[in-house]
Amino acid sequence: MEIFKNILVPIDFSIGSESAFNYAIKISVMFNSTIHLLHVIEPIILPATPGFPAINPADLTTNLQNHYSDELDKLSQRIPEKINRLTKVLLGKAGDIITYYAEKNSIDLICIATHGRKGFEHLIFGSTTEKVLRKAKCPVLALRITN
Repeated sequence: MEIFKNILVPIDFSIGSESAFNYAIKISVMFNSTIHLLHVIEPIILPATPGFPAINPADLTTNLQNHYSDELDKLSQRIPEKINRLTKVLLGKAGDIITYYAEKNSIDLICIATHGRKGFEHLIFGSTTEKVLRKAKCPVLALRITN
């Protein structure tokens, strides 16, 4: 049986990522794995709006990074004490960053949720999970979450 030493859980703070997080905890307890919690901040594009003060995207990004880092730290406290955990907030396109992080950190399993979008919504928004399934070099546990 393959041992999962490092488990990556991409967290977007949705019900789906909560479910993936719970599965990862169960698996990590069985294998004494390290859980990596990763939140990805997508690039921020702020159009110029006459009459409104300018917002510095760098300041906004820093504030978001600090906020989500704190939220991941709170979430990580729910992991049993005997399980190692790492948290990280990165910037970029979620699918690319998740697979990049997995490769660079010797991830053995990615636990990720899929929202089950269909039709036009799927065409427009695509699926981060789908991108991860195509690009990841390690096993991916994709949990389908329905509304």
